[in-house]
Amino acid sequence: MEYTAVKNVIKYTYKANALFALVRRTRYIKRWSLMFNVSEENVGEHSHEVAIFAHGIAVIGMNNFGRAYNPERIGMIAVYHELSESVLGDQPTTLKHATEETTAFFKGIEGEVEKDIVDTLPSSIRNHMASLTLSSQFLEHEKDIVKAADLLSMLLKCDHELSLGNREFSSARDKVWRKFQHYIEVYPEVKEFYEIHMTQHQQTIDGLVNL
Repeated sequence: MEYTAVKNVIKYTYKANALFALVRRTRYIKRWSLMFNVSEENVGEHSHEVAIFAHGIAVIGMNNFGRAYNPERIGMIAVYHELSESVLGDQPTTLKHATEETTAFFKGIEGEVEKDIVDTLPSSIRNHMASLTLSSQFLEHEKDIVKAADLLSMLLKCDHELSLGNREFSSARDKVWRKFQHYIEVYPEVKEFYEIHMTQHQQTIDGLVNL
């Protein structure tokens, strides 16, 4: 389903060259707004983590499974994957996915916001940045690797909250895990990254570094 009237909904515009300043502001956007959080997370932190994971998965895919990936490109796509949230905030799933119509509507809004932000850039760099920020320019495997990394970040967030005794995230973890399993089954590089490199994610610094 597509929502075609988005352009008529968005009434605001942007200052010239706003993209990088807006990305920086993602540190102020809180995630998991409907949940009680012991350890709060912001969009900037999340995007940074997703970029690390996506890059790592792509490196494994390229070197261990012969994938024709560009890990650095995939990592940078992940850096900008929440660009629209710098303006729209992190909208709750209960709102975005309430109906098929709301899902299509919000996807349309997000896409239009991202395009408008990219359009603030000088023409000399606009196309290059569009290739890293607009999903219409991504290959399918790039979308999948970033999505897998996004879900993994969410999974580890749930694990962290649960380790702190916050049962608020029990159901959320189950839902995220079911989605993440799809990518483990389809992409062996996702499975390897998770099973080898994420097994110690709850360790303390003393557990990770031999002093």
